[in-house]
Amino acid sequence: MSDFVVYNYPTRICQGFGVRDQLAATLHAAGARRPLLVTDRLIKMLPWFEPLLASLADFDVRVFADVWGNPVETQVIAGAAAAQAHGADAIIALGGGAPVDVAKAIALMQHHPGKLFDYEDGKPDARPVDQPIAFLVALPTTAGTGSEVGRSSVISHDISKAKKIIFDPRLLPNVVLADAELTLGLPPGVTAATGLDALTHLVEAFLARGHHPMADGIALEGVRLVAGALEVAVDFARRLDDGEALSEEEEAVHRRVRAAMLDASMMGAVAFQKGL
Repeated sequence: MSDFVVYNYPTRICQGFGVRDQLAATLHAAGARRPLLVTDRLIKMLPWFEPLLASLADFDVRVFADVWGNPVETQVIAGAAAAQAHGADAIIALGGGAPVDVAKAIALMQHHPGKLFDYEDGKPDARPVDQPIAFLVALPTTAGTGSEVGRSSVISHDISKAKKIIFDPRLLPNVVLADAELTLGLPPGVTAATGLDALTHLVEAFLARGHHPMADGIALEGVRLVAGALEVAVDFARRLDDGEALSEEEEAVHRRVRAAMLDASMMGAVAFQKGL
């Protein structure tokens, strides 16, 4: 893999098809030896997962895949225990918004006392985030929440299902490996739902009150990308789901619109800081 781009806004983002191959080099550069890979149960069954894991043969990797649905506190507790038992010195977030948010919360709880919701944003007596947070690298596999470029973790209460926001700039992953190839196999329903999530973030950011011309510009460009890519991506996903084969030209278009949706997803998460 050589055809990828790197930029540093709002964090270090390495982007391009196949850029996941840079994961080992990213961990080496951070001095990590014992990463915890946080993902969900379905991703472990995808054909590219084992090759990705094999690329980390130089590391002592533990996989934590007990993430599903809207993430809840007990998933974070279990993941933090796994990180502690493994002696994890880095966290790999692999998945959509749920695994990424859980990975952020695990990174927080490794060295912070108390319970996760003690750090809830806006809580009058919230504990401060004042201890080190493990090196965090994110590989998004959906184009929706944009959590990989966000500074918060949204975790639900197990019983009430109330969503709690843990917010701190240090929860922003240190590196994002944005590989749209990981989104090529998304089914049509997930493609549509996550794409509409990205669109919602973009529209909300633009309509939010306040003066933030940079966020407005990012939001408008993101809306333009979604308008030109989402419907096409869903159509390709539907055809592939039905067993159709794409022509070489169609495959090139499919890759282009998937990359555009991944761009739009990250742009939405960056732009909606306007409303915070």
